Amino acid sequence: MLLYRYPPKMSVHEKRVAVLNAKNEAKGIKKRAAVNFILAAAMIFLAVFSGKLIAVLLVSLVAAYTAFIGFALLRLSKSGYNESLFTEIYDDRLVHLQQSFFSGKIKRFCIVYEEIEKSFQDRIGNLVIIKNNDKEKIILRFCVPDAKYFLIRELEEKIKYKKHSAK
Repeated sequence: MLLYRYPPKMSVHEKRVAVLNAKNEAKGIKKRAAVNFILAAAMIFLAVFSGKLIAVLLVSLVAAYTAFIGFALLRLSKSGYNESLFTEIYDDRLVHLQQSFFSGKIKRFCIVYEEIEKSFQDRIGNLVIIKNNDKEKIILRFCVPDAKYFLIRELEEKIKYKKHSAK
């Protein structure tokens, strides 16, 4: 029995609105990415004409970081609204599709709760599941945290979630 689904079923009009909002958001992100690339190029240009080695190294490091942020923003704008990515939580299994950030490949996970040895969250909030049979480690990244919170709150015993005690 299906307990939770993200994204919820939408009408045709709601899908169109979501796609339009995603396109508008992607335009803004692309503009910010372009600004970051221009800043990085300007920093590198200034670093080349600076005479001090330490200044060249520091400005080059900041420029590389700015360019990386521009790349990350550009990648984020391309991911946009993707209705093929979803999370379905059933009473006996979890079906989850997630997109790799850099390559853009879509991975599909179908996890039966009986196969789970333990689960926990890593330090950046991803849900980590370790399976019994082959000690496989699966890292689930959720588009919105609601699905993860529902899974932890409602099915804590089934997924053998390890709570951290406050110290």
